[in-house]
Amino acid sequence: MPLLYFFLNALDFSVPSACSRSPAAPRQHRTASPKPHFERALAANPQDVGTLYGMALNLEELGPENHEQAIGIYQRIIELEPNSPITAEAKKAISRLAQDSMRRSADGGLRMDVVMYMTGALETFEKMDKQQLTTTVFEIAKLGESGLSINDPAKRYTLKSLPGDFSGLQLLSMMHVGLKQIDPSLDSQSGLDAEYEAARKMSGK
Repeated sequence: MPLLYFFLNALDFSVPSACSRSPAAPRQHRTASPKPHFERALAANPQDVGTLYGMALNLEELGPENHEQAIGIYQRIIELEPNSPITAEAKKAISRLAQDSMRRSADGGLRMDVVMYMTGALETFEKMDKQQLTTTVFEIAKLGESGLSINDPAKRYTLKSLPGDFSGLQLLSMMHVGLKQIDPSLDSQSGLDAEYEAARKMSGK
């Protein structure tokens, strides 16, 4: 564990351990944000994944307006140490923040952009056999391991298995549909079941 954790814990900032704590864990005696200390530590060693992880967790705690920056840091961790235990936690965090963003964007209603993406995916996947479908879904899932930018439509992605380019939100929608087509019991953990059902009804599926 990086020395920074011991230092900040000694200052009673209650910094979560990369191996044992999550942003939702209870904190006691929190007096100030450790963000400035993380920033100074990263200025000295910008590739320390433990410090990066702590910084990302702190950004999560500071509120939704900081979540995009947190996702960027989690993605940096994945790039630096793809096989690290912290990387597994970073991937979970990206998924968690993406779901939170989706819920806040929907504001209790359906995401109609997602419904339309899913309607298109249903039409596209209907023309594929199961092997082609599985290949496409697996390819999207691999992209998703590094985090899909679902809030930036200008950010585009390409697939080897399909022509064209796609937004992160479109790929997430496609993956949800693809998983359900492969096995209805599978869950993309995107929280888009209501949009999927709406897309099925629109498509007459």
